[in-house]
Amino acid sequence: MATVPEYTGFVPARNQAQDVFNTNMAQYFSYIANLAPSINTVAQEINGTAVTVAQTTAEETATRTATEVEAALTVYVNDASGYATDAANSATLASNLADATAANTATYTSVSAGLAATVDTNYFRVIEAPEATRVSVYRNDAGAATLITTYYTKTGVDAKQAAAVRLNRSLQRLGDHGQTLHSDFNLAAYGLGSQLFGGVQDAMDGEELFTVQRATSKYVLQHTDDGSLKYVEVPIDTIAREWNPETGGYAAKIEGSATNVLRWSQDFTNAAWIKANVTATTTSAASPITGINYNRITENLLESEHFIEQFFSTQIDTQYAFSCFLKPSANRGAMLRSVIGFPEDGRIRVNPDGTTNITGAWDSASVTPIGDGYLVRGVRTATETRSDGLFRIQLANGASTVYLGDGESYIEAIGAQVEEGNSPTSYIPTTDAPVTRAADNVQRVLGGEFNPNEGTMIWSGYPSNDNTTGQVVFGLSDGTLNNRTLIRVQTLPSGGIVQLVSVREGVISSATPVFGFHANEKLTLGLAYWLGGWRYSINGVVVAEKTDISGQVTATIMHASNAPGSSQYNGTTEYLKYIPTELTAAQLQELTAL
Repeated sequence: MATVPEYTGFVPARNQAQDVFNTNMAQYFSYIANLAPSINTVAQEINGTAVTVAQTTAEETATRTATEVEAALTVYVNDASGYATDAANSATLASNLADATAANTATYTSVSAGLAATVDTNYFRVIEAPEATRVSVYRNDAGAATLITTYYTKTGVDAKQAAAVRLNRSLQRLGDHGQTLHSDFNLAAYGLGSQLFGGVQDAMDGEELFTVQRATSKYVLQHTDDGSLKYVEVPIDTIAREWNPETGGYAAKIEGSATNVLRWSQDFTNAAWIKANVTATTTSAASPITGINYNRITENLLESEHFIEQFFSTQIDTQYAFSCFLKPSANRGAMLRSVIGFPEDGRIRVNPDGTTNITGAWDSASVTPIGDGYLVRGVRTATETRSDGLFRIQLANGASTVYLGDGESYIEAIGAQVEEGNSPTSYIPTTDAPVTRAADNVQRVLGGEFNPNEGTMIWSGYPSNDNTTGQVVFGLSDGTLNNRTLIRVQTLPSGGIVQLVSVREGVISSATPVFGFHANEKLTLGLAYWLGGWRYSINGVVVAEKTDISGQVTATIMHASNAPGSSQYNGTTEYLKYIPTELTAAQLQELTAL
């Protein structure tokens, strides 16, 4: 019987591991983890050796009895199986040790902080906030962070399950058309797939699907935990989903930058606000802005006007948007008023019974109930260049603004704002100086979901008035002017214009602009492309098609707010889908019909 030699391959490895352990335990864990694949390889070699030896021995002992051969083979196979089991156990141990190493490393709030606090070959964890859903483990490799693994917290696992449920609901609601990118901002349902898979495969967060760049926070109307609607602060670089009371759904609110030129927008007690026959005090009454209480403006005993006001500079022929949250009392109306620098006295009054009166030269004006108060907004065009344009919050006794005060009656207000533009934007709080809110830049670096030879994008949303120069709603590009396939909109008093812009390798084949919508009304667009051309539809009607162009759609970026050579989109987006196949005219009509 042949003798199976004792395998001693583990001895030097074990000794080396012991030496490393004595030097640095963390390095030992890393070494063992790296050794696991070698152990598995050795186990496979042992199995191979055992089989070979068994075969050779069987040949040499062909004259032996069957019982002897079977017994010998059993011994060899058992030995090989034992070696393999030991190797597998060692691999499991190595994996556990690696997990233990990761679990016992220090935690930091950023990759840069982890690198700064560790040395080469050390591990560190990164969790960006206490409520974060993922923990990432990195290794410091000569000053560079190498991602080792990512762990989901319980909150993260729950969030993933919830995201999958929302995605399934959204696909049922909007339809599964083989899209490889699905973003439903109403349900906060986002999914990604690939051409190979043929549809959406993975549920994810909106910020995983898109890169959102907005350097400032933003206030949008959302439901709070108790079910009430409040203006909630959305953190930087996150999608701002806003509730639309008219549609009864959410949409991503996408805006350009804007500046609130009024100071102390939430503190009317400050001296920046001129008081005329009133006192301003803070209250404990919650306003529509989360965490902020109303200010109270109480009249005195004089027969006069009763108001607070602040001056700001105006430029001739420039539009300004005014907004404020007002709450009338039982016997006093609340008024937003604009006087100096504009064509005539402009007034928006909310009466104690909730009825409204709008007078003066407003380009547009609206009053929207919110909680127990009202959001009052209006747009005016300045007729003079002045330094004393007026924003006024005033008490009204019925229709009268001049009356004998009783020393007790009041109104409440918060969130005063004036900004350049033809449409009021999201609220911007200020203190001792004007504040600028950054623009929303939403895009995605394309991957396996994109097909350069053919594809279709479907979009739906509500463009605002503030799209006067041809703003990009959605599209594809390589980041240059030479390769762009996109749709942009422009809002005019006579109606909204939609235009497809197509540039392939510098060759322009854009469509003639089409009047197809009105500002703040729903718009659904579809764009299909292929190697020979493109077609697009507006609200269920195919308005243009071109079939005599060539070349792929060269793109690395999907745009959802702006693009090279075009301006910032202003408005909301309900959903955006990408399908890696060309849809026919009939299919486009079906998917874009209102």
